[in-house]
Amino acid sequence: MPRSAITELKDKLYLSQKALWLLGFFLVVNVHLIPWLTKSPRATDLIGVILGAALFIRFTVYGLRLIPLTILFVLALVPVAWGIYALGVGDWDTAIRTSRWLVALPWAYMLYFASRKPEGRYALVLGMWWGVMVNLGVVLLQFAGYGTLMRNIGLAAQDEQLRSVYGLLRPPGMHGGPNASMAVISLTVPLSLVLFYEYGKSVKVVLIGLAILVTGTAITLTRSSALVAAITLAIVFLFNLRLRRSFKLITFLLVALIVVILTLGPPGGWKRWTDIERLQTNINGRVYTNFLSLQLSIRHPFGIGNLQREELVGATHNAFLQASLEYGLLFGIFIFCLMLTMALRVLWGLRRAFGFEGILALHITGLFMFEEHLNNPTFIILSTWVAISAIEWIRLILKRFPSKQKQKVLSHG
Repeated sequence: MPRSAITELKDKLYLSQKALWLLGFFLVVNVHLIPWLTKSPRATDLIGVILGAALFIRFTVYGLRLIPLTILFVLALVPVAWGIYALGVGDWDTAIRTSRWLVALPWAYMLYFASRKPEGRYALVLGMWWGVMVNLGVVLLQFAGYGTLMRNIGLAAQDEQLRSVYGLLRPPGMHGGPNASMAVISLTVPLSLVLFYEYGKSVKVVLIGLAILVTGTAITLTRSSALVAAITLAIVFLFNLRLRRSFKLITFLLVALIVVILTLGPPGGWKRWTDIERLQTNINGRVYTNFLSLQLSIRHPFGIGNLQREELVGATHNAFLQASLEYGLLFGIFIFCLMLTMALRVLWGLRRAFGFEGILALHITGLFMFEEHLNNPTFIILSTWVAISAIEWIRLILKRFPSKQKQKVLSHG
């Protein structure tokens, strides 16, 4: 093929900013493509297949970056192997979920390279930010009594988990349950902070993001997502303190926090925090399932799959333990270490390379400590993207370190 034709094809395979916006949007607005099916394929599944085909064309024409590609295949190797085994024993739920780790490969590869350029990163962030708004819209419509409509048009799952607390129904949102949906909605906090600090957006974008979080929390009566968002805010403010941009915002947020708590109460409402007996039962149940999951992971270091995990434990209330129990202890530790490593990137601020992935890792690590969010294809993709970014960040640091040491030796010599 002529060189000019190869160059033209290469340019076509790079996504435009509009395409990246849509990629970010549908990453969180994960529509159910066949609404009447209980286990419907999702928007991320279809887009992953399309991205995979595009990357295959790119690979056959002029190749792909070997290191990121190798990292991705290593990450997906264990879940995919478990998926093949699950097919043999009839564990269809595990097989479907593990197939989404495979679909996450082209997603993560494309997100990784798209986020290396500021304009690509901006388009992704903005698409996700507006996608979170749609997620809140689904919750509001369910709260207003349009739950059936949301299911019929693919904006909610047919097998959604209807939950209530103190006689109040908690809208399940787009992702099957209130906790899962609020975890996605809480992404508005890291997204808004990136827009504020890295791209110089006005303080309004952070205030709107927090309003989205507060509204969703008040309607779904969730607690963990709001608490994780508060920790994310505190850490980012601590390591990105700029007197002009941060001080006024922090002051305003503290005042707003006091007003919100006095008027609406803490996350989940006052009853969920003042009912000591029920609160203690909830904490004890989470601690018990965490320890049981850890014990089973040690006894079965190669995992037991999703079917046995549900029979023996039920909900692990921890995504890292979920991964360890389903796919093996080393896999869970691997994901945890990569996520934690990337979260440390926040200590150097949000600007420059890997800042966005760093704040995502920080926030997602907190969310994973409370719920089994690796049931959600959105978080499978985000975890895979963060993992490849963590390894690349470490590689770049190690690559620069010897040269800096060499410069010091030469200067002292």
